[in-house]
Amino acid sequence: MKVAGSLDSNAILRVVLNDIPDQSAIVIELIEQSPRLAVCDVSVIETMFVLEKHYQFERKNIAYALTEIMKHPHLLLNEALLSEVLVLFAKQPALSPEDCYLAIYAKQNNQLPLWTFDKKLANQSNGLARELGLV
Repeated sequence: MKVAGSLDSNAILRVVLNDIPDQSAIVIELIEQSPRLAVCDVSVIETMFVLEKHYQFERKNIAYALTEIMKHPHLLLNEALLSEVLVLFAKQPALSPEDCYLAIYAKQNNQLPLWTFDKKLANQSNGLARELGLV
């Protein structure tokens, strides 16, 4: 499968926010005219962080917007992983996007439990993470 490049989090943010219409139009045109564009997991995680912390989006709205973007047939993403990450992110407001990613990555790769010293992660990851020292 031929990939015509990849998108960073700034490009994804322009599509979600449409805050700089000229840039949004450029990204949308690129997506529509390319056979396939890759989006790295890190770009999605960074987008989640920026939308929540900088733009004050609610988590359920972030999850919805990014889920819709992931459905685009010209974008190549780790949809199975990121879809679960977005679900955990929306349900657990105290967990960072990174923590959600780590827990779901461990689950999907049969690398459970995710060992951590982070009590919050251990308590809110639906049993995916366990606190070190409490074996």
